[in-house]
Amino acid sequence: MANFLANLFSAGASSLVEAVGNAIDKNFTSDEERKELEAEVAKASMQYEVEMATLGLEESKAYFADSDSAREHQSRVQESEYASWLSKNVHSFWLWGL
Repeated sequence: MANFLANLFSAGASSLVEAVGNAIDKNFTSDEERKELEAEVAKASMQYEVEMATLGLEESKAYFADSDSAREHQSRVQESEYASWLSKNVHSFWLWGL
């Protein structure tokens, strides 16, 4: 899922950079001004990529934490003396059903 989001938003970033670059070329005539603005756009683009990577990492961490929580809950059910036979064996029934 993280790769999908990264690809979705990074594709938009490259077209945005091109559009901004074309607008810069039309509005600024000095080579120094163009280079400064291109450097700013490149910096903003890199910052955007870093933020997207960070969001992807956070999403992965949340997914793994959720999986860990589910495993821990199932372990507690398996070890509980008050859990029913069905609740302890539901995963086996799912396996047979698949």
